[in-house]
Amino acid sequence: MTYTTYVLKKRNRLLRGNGAKEIFSGRGKTFSTSLFSLKTAELRERSGPFFSVAVPSSLVKLATKRNTLKRRARAIIRNLMKDIKPGTANIVFFKKRSEGLNFRVLKNEILTLLKKGGLLA
Repeated sequence: MTYTTYVLKKRNRLLRGNGAKEIFSGRGKTFSTSLFSLKTAELRERSGPFFSVAVPSSLVKLATKRNTLKRRARAIIRNLMKDIKPGTANIVFFKKRSEGLNFRVLKNEILTLLKKGGLLA
């Protein structure tokens, strides 16, 4: 029996000490599509890549729906992790109109966003 995991491995999670400061300190760059925004920053000493996913409560009121969107985004990112450029810290932000999308559309939009940000080859 195979299980699908929706979490990023601990070594790929963006935490306070491993790059979050670099993203918001002015060294980070922002890329956007109609459904998502990506903030990314180059890291000096870490191998990375590190990721976090944010779904604002102003966008989706119910925590269960926010968590579902986060799990879907993490599953997409986890499957792409081997192709993502190392040495980066990244946060994916959901925008309006992204709450009711199916998995296929989310995957295509996240792929587009990562390519736009130069994280995928």
